[in-house]
Amino acid sequence: MVARRRNEIGVRVALGADRGCVVRPVLREAVLLLAIGIAIGMAVLLLSTVALLASYWPAMRAARLEPMSALRED
Repeated sequence: MVARRRNEIGVRVALGADRGCVVRPVLREAVLLLAIGIAIGMAVLLLSTVALLASYWPAMRAARLEPMSALRED
C-alpha cells in the first residue's frame, strides 16, 4: 500500500504535511481492508456452522436407527 502511494506521500511531505496526515490515509485503507476481510470471514464461519449443524442432526438420527428396521425397509 505504502509503496504504491510513495509519490503521493512524497508530495504531501514536501508540501509540509505532518506525520498524522501521512499515516491516517494509509491506516484508513488498512482498516477498511481488514473490515472487509473480517466480514467475509464471519460470513464463511456462519455458513460453515449452519452446514455443520444441518448435517449433524440427520447424522445423529441415522446413528440411533435400529439395524434390523433399516434392513427390513429395503
